[in-house]
Amino acid sequence: MKHKKNIILIISLAFFLLFSPFLTLILGSKIRDFFFREFCYTVILRKITKESDSDVSVANKIFKYVCKNVGEPNKNTIPIDSNPFEVLVSGKGSCDQQSNLIITLGSYLDVKGYLIYLYMPKSNTSTHSICMLKTIKEMLIFDPFYKKKIDNQIFSKPNIKENDLFKFRKFDLKKNMDFNYNRCKFLNNNNVSFERKLIRKYSDIWILFFEKSLFKSYLNLFFTIDKTISNKEKKIKSILFQIKL
Repeated sequence: MKHKKNIILIISLAFFLLFSPFLTLILGSKIRDFFFREFCYTVILRKITKESDSDVSVANKIFKYVCKNVGEPNKNTIPIDSNPFEVLVSGKGSCDQQSNLIITLGSYLDVKGYLIYLYMPKSNTSTHSICMLKTIKEMLIFDPFYKKKIDNQIFSKPNIKENDLFKFRKFDLKKNMDFNYNRCKFLNNNNVSFERKLIRKYSDIWILFFEKSLFKSYLNLFFTIDKTISNKEKKIKSILFQIKL
């Protein structure tokens, strides 16, 4: 009898793990959208970091992906600022939004990221943002807005503390422009809770086994249920299945 109960329990658990993504579709919109983004991020990252043999390679591929797929907003367009996934779907983002997207993607692969606010001489207001991904071997500094990888030797201090103000040695962000930043401030922008790490791990395992089968059915149901995003269905499917690198 006990053996039979254990079998039923195992089958029930397997069924739940197999079809739980579909159960999220009947929950509230916030939970449904949250899990949707988690699955989408997982699919994207599995493809763009394929055959990466180090966290440095992962970071560089994420930077390349964002540069290829997100550009500068039109002058008459206000960038959507709800979450990084919306920036990816719209294909447009300000400097801090593009940097935050890189940090978000890196966080899914346990690469720590910082948003860096840049300051010009005698100014207390940041006019541009870049980002840094901290790998095991080195700090990688990216400016996705101007599609530039920046030399990490610009810093005058080796250690990083959040909200600490740093001075640059010599730094010209973009040649042929009148930007001559001399200070910056770091913001740790990707603290991930233990619960969210568990969800990401489950998402990674589920996508690994079911991306080519159940995931497509999940997507179709999602767009059927969520009418607010159905007009973006073609764009999102393009992001997921036609990766541009």
